Amino acid sequence: MKFWFTLLLAAVFCPSAGAEFPFRGCFDLASRRHGVDLDLLLAVASVESNWNADARSSANAHGVMQIRWPLTAKHLGIRRVAELYNPCLNIDLGAQYLRELSNRYQGDKLLVLAAYHYGPARIRSSRDIPGSVLDYVNRVKKHQQRISREMDDTASSSLAANNVIEVIRFDRRSRAKRYLQSLKKQVPGAKFTLKTHQGTNIISLDTASLTPESRYRLSLLIPDI
Repeated sequence: MKFWFTLLLAAVFCPSAGAEFPFRGCFDLASRRHGVDLDLLLAVASVESNWNADARSSANAHGVMQIRWPLTAKHLGIRRVAELYNPCLNIDLGAQYLRELSNRYQGDKLLVLAAYHYGPARIRSSRDIPGSVLDYVNRVKKHQQRISREMDDTASSSLAANNVIEVIRFDRRSRAKRYLQSLKKQVPGAKFTLKTHQGTNIISLDTASLTPESRYRLSLLIPDI
């Protein structure tokens, strides 16, 4: 129940972020929930459906991430095709499937993307990838590079610098610690520190620890940083 409520909040309060990244909140939640890079998840959705929640293909694939009905959808726990037209749920399913494939192919992006598009039963090694599927993989990679650059551009110049910057101050250390844990959860991999100076609790960030994805996430979380 908690997860479905979180999905609903993502859809209601953060349905889009301009023309480049529709359903931003849903993508971000799914990315963190399943440990799939945000730019990769967005790139797959871009190539699969152009981020169209109502998309349906001739191969009976549905929604933003083009989840195939019935085999793949039922494998992911879906029992009604109508559920695939819930964009947040569809995005979460796509991220779940990418994580599953990544575990299966030990993180080999070529095999993961080929299997996502062509089916894991057909992909054992790179020798099994037809030319048309290889074209798909290359398109996803190009979109991922573009999206990564756009996320980088969204972040402010202060986040791009290699230095330590102050994020926020708290009078109460308990509040500072709770906020720090929230930051670490929402921006994985970023190096935050909490120090007390003259009774004030200061959370700082080492910007050298940021990736393009985490810079983007942080700039959305704290626009004025």
